[in-house]
Amino acid sequence: MVVDNSDPKSFVAMIESSHRGASPEWWLDSGATCHVTNDRSLLSKVSAVKDRVENCNGGATDVTHAGTAELVLSLGKTLILQHVKVVPNLTKNLISMSLLDKAGMSFTTTNGRMTLTVNSHYFGCAYLINGMYRLSLDNDCINQVSSTLIDPKLLHNRLGHIHYKKMRDLAKSQNIPLDLSIRFDMCEVCAQTKITRNPFKTVSRSTQLLELIHSDLCDFRSHATRGGKKYLITFIDDFSRYCHVYLLKSKDETFETFKIFKSRVENQLNLKIKRFRSDRGGEYTATGFKDFCASEGIILETTAPYSPQSNDIAERKNRTLTEMLNSMLLTADMPNSFWGEVVLTINHILNRVPHSKLNSTPYELWHGHPCRYDTLKTWGCIAYVRIQDLKRPKVRPRTTTCVYLGSAEDSAADRFLDLSTNSMIESRDAIFFEHKFIKDHGLTVSGSTDMVSESTVEPEAGPSGTAPQPIEVEPVPLRVSTRDRILKDFGENFVTYHLEDDTFSYQEAMRSRDALMWAEAIDDEMNSLLQNNT
Repeated sequence: MVVDNSDPKSFVAMIESSHRGASPEWWLDSGATCHVTNDRSLLSKVSAVKDRVENCNGGATDVTHAGTAELVLSLGKTLILQHVKVVPNLTKNLISMSLLDKAGMSFTTTNGRMTLTVNSHYFGCAYLINGMYRLSLDNDCINQVSSTLIDPKLLHNRLGHIHYKKMRDLAKSQNIPLDLSIRFDMCEVCAQTKITRNPFKTVSRSTQLLELIHSDLCDFRSHATRGGKKYLITFIDDFSRYCHVYLLKSKDETFETFKIFKSRVENQLNLKIKRFRSDRGGEYTATGFKDFCASEGIILETTAPYSPQSNDIAERKNRTLTEMLNSMLLTADMPNSFWGEVVLTINHILNRVPHSKLNSTPYELWHGHPCRYDTLKTWGCIAYVRIQDLKRPKVRPRTTTCVYLGSAEDSAADRFLDLSTNSMIESRDAIFFEHKFIKDHGLTVSGSTDMVSESTVEPEAGPSGTAPQPIEVEPVPLRVSTRDRILKDFGENFVTYHLEDDTFSYQEAMRSRDALMWAEAIDDEMNSLLQNNT
């Protein structure tokens, strides 16, 4: 808002004979007929003038200069006062309310506060101090009028215990006179109420395999597997980030599982585990575990209490496993009791996926050669597994409908759930339909019953890099007759005919009398495989 002050005759009331110095404060005066200041440095576009203003005593005072004052109010609006006169012996900077009223500004006062409005819109405000209204400017401060030095501790309390650096920046920008002779860089109350955790230092990566092993235990007690497993434990090599996962029935198995893991990896790599890092869980701090590590020369590193960030590699691995677990179970529409099979498959996948901290995959750093990806299949998809010859009826289909549960460990076979028997089987002969799941066939899978036939094994640890844990089935003893058998004599005229057995190779098929039929059957089968991309 621009306020012009071009009246030829001016009157002001606040005149004294002695000069008190410059002040950035501006006061609203209902008796003044012009805007006046005692400091020409507050003005722009200053020019020398010869003029006089009358005071309340009937006298006149010389005006030395005139210029424009631009005042930024508390909410950012700018009030421009033109033709402001400079009177050196003036006690206050005065704004003529009559000129503001002439420019279209309105005033309302309530409880010592004057509100300035233009066209019914808020413009600014002024506060009653010692009988006059002081205009509220953007650079006002709670202690600006004080000429004495302020105790930093007192200002810190007034400002609600803000950080001392922010307090000093505020004092510097707002010209608050702080007493710098008083040292203040720590508040006891702030130390008690604002303490935060110290940052965790970045730890350099190991330089060789088995130099450092990270481990953590994850609880799945609310969803036991079909084999009764309720926990999973991870062992992660710091150098390669290759992870081994084992499924446990109880935490008490941690010690024995670690010994199995240690023997396996040290024998494979011909190296020794040097350091072992875990949290302070009882399974890791038990006397037997600690004594074993000490006897093997393994440095046992435990995290600080309530500081899982110190074991962040293992903690992040558990989080990743859990997130992918939920996604894969939901996709396949399988019961939660299959979380163990899913976790083993996820770990099998993650070991073969490039790591963000590596220039390679964990598998390649661990094994020394690239891995294959053509064997990966969609977990939980429908698969038709070939029935073994000894079990297949003559006039029944050659396959049984199964659910794919991942690759078998230390074997070229895959693991499946046979839907006809609700049991786990392993086979290398299967046709996969990766876009079909049990819900597409209207089938359901029991999450509790675990029927296992004599020829069926259920490896609970698989593609994770750990040894499989098959369900032991007691073999049924073969019944053998104890009586002596007497060979039967059919006489000299008895003739037997040998029936030709099934053909077992391509060469035999092409040499047989049914060669044309074999060739036609082979072509049909190959076309079917190509159409299904299997």
